[in-house]
Amino acid sequence: ILDQLSGSVEVRQYPEFTLGRVSGTDAGKNSDNQLFRALADYTFGKNPRNQKISMTSPVAQTIEAGRAQDMAFLLANSLLAPEPNNSEVGLVNGEMTVAVIRYRD
Repeated sequence: ILDQLSGSVEVRQYPEFTLGRVSGTDAGKNSDNQLFRALADYTFGKNPRNQKISMTSPVAQTIEAGRAQDMAFLLANSLLAPEPNNSEVGLVNGEMTVAVIRYRD
């Protein structure tokens, strides 16, 4: 955590991460629920290892003109992430600084 902007907003630095990501435009989907379902299926074991993956935060989402464009789950650093069975779900490696809203302590 780099900074506390208010009681529920923090600025966080993630120096290395892997995201499980699905794109609404690539998949022809435009519903938050459809995007979430594809990612949830991956974490529930729809991968070649049938490995269940803990749900994590933050969940990232891009919205344009009121429509979901993509959604991504941050995967644990300790996880050697299995490839998804669903070709619409991809794995992305990177780093980022983000502002997040904490929903509970």
